[in-house]
Amino acid sequence: MSKSKSVSKLNRQNSTNKVLLSYDQTIALMEEFIAAKHAHNEKIKKKKEAYETAEEYLSSFFTSKYGVKTIAINWSLTFIRSL
Repeated sequence: MSKSKSVSKLNRQNSTNKVLLSYDQTIALMEEFIAAKHAHNEKIKKKKEAYETAEEYLSSFFTSKYGVKTIAINWSLTFIRSL
């Protein structure tokens, strides 16, 4: 999913005017996150380093996906709110 398409898919808002993802978008993002976390854990296992928790990895996941820290933080918050 490209950056411009994914940003435009943030389409639902709750009563406090915070953007939420749809159910299908949340599921798709969760599947992508889990696959990326699993791949990351396999790399870490080979290097014999300490594992990151899912919460710790969330920031790394969105930063690597979007590159800009503020966008990554906004996506992290949106993702958590949508759960």
